[in-house]
Amino acid sequence: MSCATNPVWQPTVAAYLDSSTDDRLAAWWQDKRQSPKVRFANELAKSFGDHPTASYHTMLSASNLNSFFNAIMDGITDGQLSFSNEIDRVATLAIPIKDPKFPFGDIAFWLVAILAAIFASFLWQPLDMQLFWPE
Repeated sequence: MSCATNPVWQPTVAAYLDSSTDDRLAAWWQDKRQSPKVRFANELAKSFGDHPTASYHTMLSASNLNSFFNAIMDGITDGQLSFSNEIDRVATLAIPIKDPKFPFGDIAFWLVAILAAIFASFLWQPLDMQLFWPE
């Protein structure tokens, strides 16, 4: 039976569990950790000797996990870009201003008049010092 038709080589949960992939991977890694400066990915790539189906399922799971995390990252990036574009659209719909530039000349007269009135009220009325320093 070839690998393509043999059920132990199929990427299914049953094949993964039947080959005791988790237990064999944990035992293998405990053994490998005894040697100094061992990297998981490098050692896993070399380990097709004793338990080929467990190694195969482990590497397939790592590849699927990588694809899954890449899909999550792409989704986050696309979501952020969509949200940024949506902020501009929502702001335009919520506050429909055709010309957001404000001509200062239209309000300058009123601004000067208000500031002059406030300033004049302080100049012409003596301050009651009793408010600030009671005796």
